[in-house]
Amino acid sequence: MLISLTIPNNQRVKTLLQPWQDEVGGPQIAEVAALADRLGFSRLAVAEHFLIPAEHVELSGSHYLHAVTSLAYLAGVTSRIRLASNVSILPLQDPVVQAKQWAVLDWLSGGRADLMAGVGWLKD
Repeated sequence: MLISLTIPNNQRVKTLLQPWQDEVGGPQIAEVAALADRLGFSRLAVAEHFLIPAEHVELSGSHYLHAVTSLAYLAGVTSRIRLASNVSILPLQDPVVQAKQWAVLDWLSGGRADLMAGVGWLKD
């Protein structure tokens, strides 16, 4: 069975938020990632948004990580688990820079990077 895990404290979407997540930082996220890797989880996912309009913050939260940066950090504490964005919004970053970031992450992680891409749903 393939099981994906969204890392803790990478987003604060009201319906997904757990009360303990505010206390979780980089070292704890690395521990979760390493444990998921050892336990046989198939994929670690990181949500990514750059801006959330004020009227959407209550439902969507205002805290999101940068996917490639976060996944590169997690690649250093794992060895086999897939590393995925959940979802990277393509129009918000320079395509050449984005392609380079993902190519380097994939190379440094031994081919474990999965770009999950979208074009966005929120006009603002």
